[in-house]
Amino acid sequence: MKTITTIAAISALGLASQVMAAPLHMSIYTQGNQAEVIVTEDGQPAAGVPVTVEGLNTQVLKTSEHGNVIVSNFDDNARTYTFSVEQQDGSVIETKRFLSRQH
Repeated sequence: MKTITTIAAISALGLASQVMAAPLHMSIYTQGNQAEVIVTEDGQPAAGVPVTVEGLNTQVLKTSEHGNVIVSNFDDNARTYTFSVEQQDGSVIETKRFLSRQH
């Protein structure tokens, strides 16, 4: 009986940790040479989430208290940028967007 109770308690803890780790959602809005990346968790802004931005260079930016990051293409050429966020389970959300050159 003690073994069954222990197994049930461990299973409940494992399930609770999975429920608490809600997946992140990333939305990207572009206009001209700028992109706004918005990261949410359960529909609420996710502050302090690292967003990897690959364009001319690779950089990691953290979301603001509003769950967003603004990225600008200051290069003389238009290019595709790759934005990625790592989920709590280790999987990665990745999206590409085209940003025009600075005018």
